[in-house]
Amino acid sequence: HNLCGEFCVAALAGVDVIPLLNQWKAAYPKALDIMKNNIGTGLTDVLSMLKLFNLKSEQYQHSPSITAISPTRLLKRIQEDKMAFSGVGIYKSNGKLCGKESNTNKTTRHWVVLEDIIPVGNDGWVRIYNPFRNREEVYTYDLFIKSVGQFPIGLWVDLRR
Repeated sequence: HNLCGEFCVAALAGVDVIPLLNQWKAAYPKALDIMKNNIGTGLTDVLSMLKLFNLKSEQYQHSPSITAISPTRLLKRIQEDKMAFSGVGIYKSNGKLCGKESNTNKTTRHWVVLEDIIPVGNDGWVRIYNPFRNREEVYTYDLFIKSVGQFPIGLWVDLRR
């Protein structure tokens, strides 16, 4: 439980999660407490893991009420060798994106990595890495954006080293 941030960073860095955790514990004072007490990771914690692998990033904050993010605009960032480390809402029971569902008995916050987009007009398809089941999953762009909209924070991680 609560290792979604760690698994996402491992996927972005191209390393196994156990060596990442050991390296992180040695370099980041809060890491052991986070792991021992089953605490989720925030952006500061994630940045400390990315730093271990010299992965640069920039924060983004999606605000659906101010600007609509088009699939083409996100695809352009991906084509620049960047992936979005995104906060989303998922169902606790199966780890699937929950869209606008906000019942805290059914849903929770979660980190995923946006890996690819196929735009179809203002919609399309997204491919994400979801650490809940440790696999890639495909969703409609609309469902992904609705799920991000609940927790609109994340990072654009630059994969060029």
